Amino acid sequence: MTDTSAPFIKPIFCLILAIAIGGCGGGGSGKTASNQTNSEVGTDSSGDTIGSTEQSKPDATDQSTTDANTDIENNTSPTTPLERINHFRAQAGLPSLSFQYALAAAAENHANYLLSYPTHGHDENEGNAGFTGQTASERTIFEGFFSRIVSENISQGNENYAESIDGLMSAIYHRFGFLDSTIDLIGFANAETSETTAFVYNMANAAQNQLCQSESTFESGRYYVDICKDTFVKIAVDDWESTKLALQQNSDDIIIWPPIDGSDIVPVFYEESPDPLPDYSVSGQPISLEFNPEAVGDHSVVVTGFSLKKGNTEVAPIRAMDQSTDPNQKFSTLQFAWFPLERLDWNSTYAVRVDYEINGAANSLSWQFSTRELPSAPIDINASTELSMVSGDTIYLSFEPINGQSDGGILSEYDSRQTLDIEQIDLETTKLTLSGPSGSQAKITKGQYVISVTLE
Repeated sequence: MTDTSAPFIKPIFCLILAIAIGGCGGGGSGKTASNQTNSEVGTDSSGDTIGSTEQSKPDATDQSTTDANTDIENNTSPTTPLERINHFRAQAGLPSLSFQYALAAAAENHANYLLSYPTHGHDENEGNAGFTGQTASERTIFEGFFSRIVSENISQGNENYAESIDGLMSAIYHRFGFLDSTIDLIGFANAETSETTAFVYNMANAAQNQLCQSESTFESGRYYVDICKDTFVKIAVDDWESTKLALQQNSDDIIIWPPIDGSDIVPVFYEESPDPLPDYSVSGQPISLEFNPEAVGDHSVVVTGFSLKKGNTEVAPIRAMDQSTDPNQKFSTLQFAWFPLERLDWNSTYAVRVDYEINGAANSLSWQFSTRELPSAPIDINASTELSMVSGDTIYLSFEPINGQSDGGILSEYDSRQTLDIEQIDLETTKLTLSGPSGSQAKITKGQYVISVTLE
């Protein structure tokens, strides 16, 4: 029998930030992604502009928040989405997020919109069914939010929240969005059809939203405008910046991912849009640091060394990225990342060391993390080969990408007396269970690799 397995579908991940971060991103389970951001807008008392932002059409409803989760459908993760995101933030040394209903309502609207218009990403077109605002800030204001500074994280095609969130955490621009030290609110929702799914996350700052519900706080000096539902409200720069400082003071000095002694880390990163690695469609989980502005102050940060090891073996090659080398110019001066250009291994522990200077003073940081464990260690496939296995057993195959590129298709041929079950864990990792008479054979083809399996 010959069977062409269904191709491994790449979900899409998207992020909009209504602050200057920006980008489109992809995840760590064979999914693609997108990310986009805007800027805070301000004007000082002389009329000089301090930035730019997007406009929204207002409408007001519920402004309540809660630390509890709403009822979430299709959540097969070990924890609820809010718990999962807050668990990751706690591991990184960040305060938890509270659930906010207006943000969630906007997320639900956009998730449903994406089912009809799956290629629209963060944008909606007026006149289309389900339109509630062109941008994320317009959509959240439509549902009653008052601050225009809102970030939106999107994934499409994921099976559940766990896969969606894990993928977004593997995409560097999206990771920085989830691990933002200036947010403390989130609302999320998902929608699905028989063909696709959409997961939408909106994030914001509660104190900023409260400021936007008051009269203008500006009396003299510098102020922001166009950052609230009422675009004429003037918020003093010091008042607005203090909303960030209050959260950053409760955050670690350095935000690290994968976290110190972290486990269950997805070993792979795929594509992101805009793509931080345009010449690679598959690479290893990136390591990142973000220095807390409240801790660093006006001092400069310079990274002077980086090392990633598995046991005594140095992982190479590594592509370092900072504000000067980020091809999409999304990084701040305090954000740094390192991309292993080959996949990390499953069931493995890695040691990281980063050397850096703050205002000329030398420091170093060392930690370790472990990648996700499969029930058994996968068999590495870097050439066509022959394997044997016991009938009814399950094995895992890990196919080496060719020149940093991935081929997701699997072709199987097997004896009519056999029962073959194939599941793709990600684009290069395949779970295979084969049953049948002793001596019977099956053949698995993936790109240039041909695997002959004989039952013992």
